[in-house]
Amino acid sequence: MADNVTANAGSGGAVFATDDVSSVHYPIGKTVWGPLDTVNLIDRASGKGLPIQGEALHDAATTGAPVLIGGEARTTDGTPVASGDAARVTLDTLGKVVTLQGATHDRQANGTANFTTNSGADVIAAAGSGVRIAVTSILVTNAHATVSTKVTIRDGTTAKIVGYALAAGGGFTLAAGGRPLFITTANTAVTAICGTTGSDVDVSISGYTIAN
Repeated sequence: MADNVTANAGSGGAVFATDDVSSVHYPIGKTVWGPLDTVNLIDRASGKGLPIQGEALHDAATTGAPVLIGGEARTTDGTPVASGDAARVTLDTLGKVVTLQGATHDRQANGTANFTTNSGADVIAAAGSGVRIAVTSILVTNAHATVSTKVTIRDGTTAKIVGYALAAGGGFTLAAGGRPLFITTANTAVTAICGTTGSDVDVSISGYTIAN
């Protein structure tokens, strides 16, 4: 049989939309909303329609099965989106929301190096093409009994932070309270260098890598 049904067929009444399935007509209709005696068509384009809301107000007791809010579990950074674009919420593989400090566990970076001369060396190696290192904390200590030295923390060979490490346990520590102390240029190591040879300086640096 054909779809649709004509009301009062002998008199040419109104036609109702149906879907004929095995000679049974299933009505096809439009969903509407509104208070009694009013009708409003649901219109996605104009933003009019049924409100989507949870089962309980803020701070009210809830029962049943709440709607879960999902995200994307990652062990690496996703592809950057353009400013103003929609973006997925990033979670770690246990479902914990990733917030700054800015990376999943697998993107954390740290390194330690010892300096006894005035030659520079990597503390955290370059992270690869297009990848930068956000430095979040620095610890410098000098174990030499008599030789003190200036210590410079660098983006490659560019000085970013300078401090002084007195002999016999002197040094300095820095952290920015949730934001980076500095961010390297892409594919560039975090390095350190002492101003004086003969000291015994340990430099420990922590941070995370970012691909945008």
